[in-house]
Amino acid sequence: LSYSAGRFVVAASQGAVPRLSSLQMDGRVLAFTAIACVLTGIAFGLAPALSALRIDLNSSLKESGAASQVTDRLHLRSLFVVAEVALAMVLLVGGGLLAKTLWRLQHVDTGFRAENILTFRFTVPVAKFPTSARRSELYERIAEQLAALPGVESVGATNDLPFGGSRSGSSFDIEDRPPDPQLLLHAGYRTVSPGYFSTMRIRLLQGREFSLHDNRDGVFTAVVNQAFAKKFFANEDPLGHRLKSHDHLYEI
Repeated sequence: LSYSAGRFVVAASQGAVPRLSSLQMDGRVLAFTAIACVLTGIAFGLAPALSALRIDLNSSLKESGAASQVTDRLHLRSLFVVAEVALAMVLLVGGGLLAKTLWRLQHVDTGFRAENILTFRFTVPVAKFPTSARRSELYERIAEQLAALPGVESVGATNDLPFGGSRSGSSFDIEDRPPDPQLLLHAGYRTVSPGYFSTMRIRLLQGREFSLHDNRDGVFTAVVNQAFAKKFFANEDPLGHRLKSHDHLYEI
């Protein structure tokens, strides 16, 4: 079981854990496990047996002092039993709470649906595609070819999947709103392609998805989530507002 589980962990990690590929189950691990099991069995099996052999039942029946010693030992064992049961209950309750937490996490609405979605990563060589325009053309050609495959319903691209581990963020200013030096406007962002929201089944509350005609006139198009709108546009509609970040202009 350990050998099979080790191979599964190595394959599932996909290189995320350094040096995990060197994980091995060999004779040394087997020998250590066998010795540990034997010593543990002997230690925890012999100790109670030897303790029981040291009790003189005849003396215990005749002398009250010896009887009190036996009673003390029995009380001590009872305390150990109570402690073991208490620890077992703590572990049982903790395991139950962990199982409940995992079950509830499986039913949390993450805002997208990952069923029947295939993802993969690739890197575009900068030397061959030096400009963002050429890279965008490459992404569009790849998306068109993937969408033409049998069984493919939609195609989308992003620089980082949800819960992918990395996060990009940037400060910004809201156009036509005087900047407040005491308040730093900052938010995380991801770059996505047209079709990403429909592919991930992310429901739009207002506005529209990206299209191939966006970002052509120097003004980039942005789609914000509900948390962003409530935080920075609590009393107004965010649609149509413009954000300025790193000398770029984004329209919501």
